Parts: sequence; structure tokens; C-alpha cells
Amino acid sequence: MLGTLGGAIVALLIVLPGAAYTWGFEQAVSGWGAGLADRTLRFAAGSAVFAVITAPLTFWFYAEQVASGRLAHGEFWWPSWPLSIGYVVVPFVAGRVVGRAVQLGRRWPALLVGPAPAPRAWDHVFLSGRSAYVRVRLKDSSAGTDGWVLGIFSPHPDLAAYASGPPHEPDLYLSDTAVAIAGTGEFLRDNEGQPCLRGFGVLIRYDEILYLEVAWE
Repeated sequence: MLGTLGGAIVALLIVLPGAAYTWGFEQAVSGWGAGLADRTLRFAAGSAVFAVITAPLTFWFYAEQVASGRLAHGEFWWPSWPLSIGYVVVPFVAGRVVGRAVQLGRRWPALLVGPAPAPRAWDHVFLSGRSAYVRVRLKDSSAGTDGWVLGIFSPHPDLAAYASGPPHEPDLYLSDTAVAIAGTGEFLRDNEGQPCLRGFGVLIRYDEILYLEVAWE
């Protein structure tokens, strides 16, 4: 029978890797967030996978440090300390790697997160780490040029475009806006065929958008 302390330590060893994996994954796909059900399933699945992988290490630690009474008597085997750090760091890094691969549209994470991990189409489009030209049709046709707002969405740090996601109400910040042709809402282009940029960004609330067109660079 496991004692109270031993049971708590074993439970922590089983739960901690899943928690670290979930933390790392959600840091990478921060804008997606997750509902309670999604987070619980991700946490449980991560805990189960890492529990199986680290089962020999968990058993060794329990047998040598807990069941033997060494830990209770303050006789901790200090060389195992780096292992305890790796117990958290490795799942966290794995979560970050998987999350980043999901954002970049890699195929292999589908084995872990499914074929459609993004909770909404909004998140799938804007949180993929790709740059795009965007044409936004506003509900208020008196805003912008006949209700059109044109611009560039780029997640590059120097441009700092951003699309917020759950649990918050979505909104969109375009890092730069472009001149629209009156009447058509098309991009006004220079002699080299590039959009004529205005040099400033714009913040658009989700409930102001009628529809939106995206063209990837």
C-alpha cells in the first residue's frame, strides 16, 4: 500500500509531464487557447503518453527513494535531481515543438493533435505564422473606401500584426494598410505592381467585419 506521501509523489510524477506538455503546447499556439474540455483531454493524453514512456524511471524513483524510506529520512539521492529537471523540461519542450509544428502546418503533428487542431477557421488562418494580403469588407460601408479596408497581415516581430483568439473576442490588427481603388476596393498598385502602402496599421473588431479575403504571400 502506498502511504500518503508516497501516493502524492507518484501521482505528481504521473501528472507533471502532462501538465508541462500542455503548458508548452499552449505557449506555442497561444492565440488558440483551449476550452476546459480540450485542455483536460490534452492534459490527460499527455500525462498518459509520458507516464508510459517514463514508467521505468518512475518505478526506479519510487523503489529507491520512496519505498525504501530514504526520502522520508532526508536521504535524497542528489544525482537524481537533473532527472527531475528533465521530467519537466523534456515534456515542455515537446509541447512547444508540437505546437510550433501545428502553427506551421506540418503534417506529422496530426498523429498527436488530430487533422484539425485549430478551434475555429479564424485561428487556422491567422495563427499559422504566415504573411498575407488582406481585404476586409466592413459592415459599415461609410468606413474606409466604400467599406473596404486593405492591408498586410504579417506576424514578423518588426511588423507585429496580431489576431486575437479564444477565450477573448476576436479582433484583428493589420501591421500596415494599403490604398484602395474607389468603387472596387481593389489594391492600388505602383509601377512595380506592389500595393501602395499608407504607413500605418489599423485595429478592426470582429463584429465590424462583414467578410474577409486573404491572399498568402
